Amino acid sequence: MSKRQSKQRKPSEPRPAAAPPSQARSGRITRTDVLIVLGAVLVSILVYANAVRGEFVYDDAKQIVGNQLIQDSRLFGKALVSDVWAFKGNAGQAWSNYWRPTFVVWLIVNNGLFGLNSTTGWHLSNILLHALVVVLAYDVLRQLRLSRAIAGVIVFIFAVHPVHVESVAWISGSPDLLMAAALLGSLWLVLSGLARPDWRKTAGAAVLFTVALLAKEVAIVFPAVVFVAAAGAATRGTSDWLARTLRGIKVALPFAVLAVVYFVVRALLLGQVAKTNATQEPLSAIILTAPSLLAFYLRQSLFPLFIGPSYPLRAVHAGSLSVANFWLPLLVVIAAAALIVWAIRQGPVQQIGAALFLLPLVPALNINAFVPEQLVHDRYLYLPLLGFLMIVVPSLVSLVQGILKRDQSWGRLAGYGVAVICCLLLAGQTVRYNTAWLAEVPLWEWAVKTDPSSQFNWAQYGNALTAADRPEEARAALDRSLVSLTASSTPNALINRAVIAIKDGRYDDAEADLNTVLAGQPENIQAYEQLAVAYQSAGRLNDAANILVTGRERVPYNYCSFTNNLAVILYLGGAKDQALAELESIRGQASDQTDPGCRAGVFHLGQLYLEQGRTLDGRAALEDYLALTRTMQDDETQRFRASAQQLLDQ
Repeated sequence: MSKRQSKQRKPSEPRPAAAPPSQARSGRITRTDVLIVLGAVLVSILVYANAVRGEFVYDDAKQIVGNQLIQDSRLFGKALVSDVWAFKGNAGQAWSNYWRPTFVVWLIVNNGLFGLNSTTGWHLSNILLHALVVVLAYDVLRQLRLSRAIAGVIVFIFAVHPVHVESVAWISGSPDLLMAAALLGSLWLVLSGLARPDWRKTAGAAVLFTVALLAKEVAIVFPAVVFVAAAGAATRGTSDWLARTLRGIKVALPFAVLAVVYFVVRALLLGQVAKTNATQEPLSAIILTAPSLLAFYLRQSLFPLFIGPSYPLRAVHAGSLSVANFWLPLLVVIAAAALIVWAIRQGPVQQIGAALFLLPLVPALNINAFVPEQLVHDRYLYLPLLGFLMIVVPSLVSLVQGILKRDQSWGRLAGYGVAVICCLLLAGQTVRYNTAWLAEVPLWEWAVKTDPSSQFNWAQYGNALTAADRPEEARAALDRSLVSLTASSTPNALINRAVIAIKDGRYDDAEADLNTVLAGQPENIQAYEQLAVAYQSAGRLNDAANILVTGRERVPYNYCSFTNNLAVILYLGGAKDQALAELESIRGQASDQTDPGCRAGVFHLGQLYLEQGRTLDGRAALEDYLALTRTMQDDETQRFRASAQQLLDQ
């Protein structure tokens, strides 16, 4: 036998699914690569086509429609150095843990391009961003020397998987897309630099990593992914574990430094490291809940048959251990861990995949960072799903090849057939689930079906029905959400039930619900405002004025808006001079406040000036109001603007 023949692989020996990432990527981009990428992009767009007609839903109404920080160019600077909920007002501290300048810039750009009259452009930008992630995922997989067929299967499954619906079909889900695109671009440059070191690649990777950090906080785990990628780069002379470790540390170090700098800057800007819920679970509950959380994410990755905006998964305590909430999930996690350990021994693709799958999920195990009824979300799987597929698909292919023998073409055809069937089933589920995110009512109708025990879901459903002017159904949903007054959903549910009671003329019922809210949340702005409305509707103007005075004393950052409402009550009670004095006292604050209620004070001031015959002062105030509200799109402001313009035209 010749030397050449002796080096040939035995027919029964499986072909490795990937080569080490340090080896040069063989060949240039081929027609097959282009066709795979174009096909994956086309599928990514088609599977979300029915989401394009969706409205602004859930947090969109606040973070986009009602967010002056992304609409008024004078406030862009403030938006970039504040947490994403800073538009709610200056409370003296951050409203959330989320400092996301990349996301804020994305919102500013989209608002500038598409405005708020239509959501089509917003949805298309999310879908195209998802398609970009798919393209980058394919190129990273090819950089890891996965075969075109295996890389194609992974990206097609990734493109159509229904756990992405929350990130793609929901406009405010874009942080996951932005982070994933930036991290995959950074990873591509890192892998490319392992084969051909170049400072420009390192700099580019660092810039993209920074973009990812500023899109979503969980990107902070990326230096560990870089370490795994670099340590797994098996080149001649670096085969021992110490050399691999040192190489991994060397390559990952710049990213770790950036992560530390980001962490410090974020803490300085937000004034805190982390904002937690009022109700804190003990460490034992965090540990005991972890298996059910991990089992959930494994299930959603493999079998996303049960899918929705929220799930009936709650914190597990020592006194409530059961087979369903602890022992079975623990067995699933142990079995999965054993399989992952076996898989990562197959090569660097599985090693990097394990890092991408597991590391971003670690922060999601801290249940104290979430509302008790919202411990898990599909969007946390956006990038981890790619890592999961990088573990499973190449390992499964290698295993099947070893059993069936790689030269049997029928085995390959069967594999392609299975992949196509999986993609079709997943795509069908995605298209179906997209419909949940088209509007508020279907979204929360879906939510109460997937998690009927959630008081939060029933409260949101009741709120949506209230806005849709379906009061009887809304009242039933809100009553169901109020089984326990200790639930996190209670305040909004009580407020909306009070709104319905006011419309029905049941002012005593409304007062009782709103006072319950204020007893537990003495800084709840909406409760003060609605209680004033209830008093006003009942003819109790003095009580309405007094509750607004109390509100602005207890919630000083909302002083301006409360004062505007107080002036309206005083005017209705005949105290016009006092109303004028109140409005004049807040005129200077209107330009610094983003609250529509505060700026409405300038409109009311103009009206009052005109009524008193002070025409020049009145016209000046109305012109100021139009200038201050030129970017505001909420319905009330639009009505006031129309009235202001009509008065100026007279």
